[in-house]
Amino acid sequence: MKKYIMLVVVTVLLIGFGILVLQLNNTGYSPRESTNYANSGVTEFPKTVFGNSDIEELDLSNNNLKGALPAEIRQLKKLRKLDVSDNQMTGIPAEIGQLEMLEELDYSNNQLTGLPLELGNLKRIRKINFSGNENLSQFDLSKIREALPKEVIIITD
Repeated sequence: MKKYIMLVVVTVLLIGFGILVLQLNNTGYSPRESTNYANSGVTEFPKTVFGNSDIEELDLSNNNLKGALPAEIRQLKKLRKLDVSDNQMTGIPAEIGQLEMLEELDYSNNQLTGLPLELGNLKRIRKINFSGNENLSQFDLSKIREALPKEVIIITD
């Protein structure tokens, strides 16, 4: 029988427009912090996020974000999951390649073209979703695939 991790929501704190959820799991009670700005109508990256370097999950999906995330994203050293799907993002900052703990990256349904080759530095990454980006550079994508472990799932369609 599989051992399931049971998450218990301990507290909810409001931070700016987002909600910070502190969760504890039953395998040692280590905190997992996630910040959810999904469907909140944000048009620029909420700088309050950088006030909490313990964030492990950041959801900015279904908003009106354009351009690229700020280079300061590299400050979120514990980030394991980043979801910026369903926005109007046109770029990915190279600094995302410095997020050594990142396991899941979702940039689906944006307007990406070029990709930073630094994504190949994400040695813990398990899944990257680029689907819904019609003009994605196949050259950049092939270079990133070469640099990542073969087990990494990269979704493009």
